[in-house]
Amino acid sequence: MRDIFLVNYSVKGIKTLEKLVSLSFYKKIISKDFDTQEYNVKGIYGMNGSGKSAIVTSVDILKNVLTTPGYLSSPLVQKNLDEIINKKLGELYIEADFVSKFDDMLRYYRYTLTLSKNKIGKYIISYEKLSSKSGTSKTDTMETVFE
Repeated sequence: MRDIFLVNYSVKGIKTLEKLVSLSFYKKIISKDFDTQEYNVKGIYGMNGSGKSAIVTSVDILKNVLTTPGYLSSPLVQKNLDEIINKKLGELYIEADFVSKFDDMLRYYRYTLTLSKNKIGKYIISYEKLSSKSGTSKTDTMETVFE
């Protein structure tokens, strides 16, 4: 069984979030004995208007882009994106770092996604990249899996 754990999440360009907001869900150095109990997220809190719902909405968008075939083809989704993507920036940027644990072997991944309008005004994936490295190495550089 493969276990996947979100380590860092960054987003900008949704609702009122114009600057990059980054959340770290695992503050320790990732070691071979990666402890998932040190990793539990209980909640995201902040003042009204600070972007909590924008972060949750961006996670939902990321999930749907990755798991729902034809998600961006839906006129309803296009209308929704047009309403929630920040007008000033005109694009949604998401970066997620996660660790995959398979047979006690850790692998660290970084997935980057940018949604922006094409020439006919439809939101498309304008940039996408997946990189990885050994999950326990501080010195290894990220290798591109695809871009």
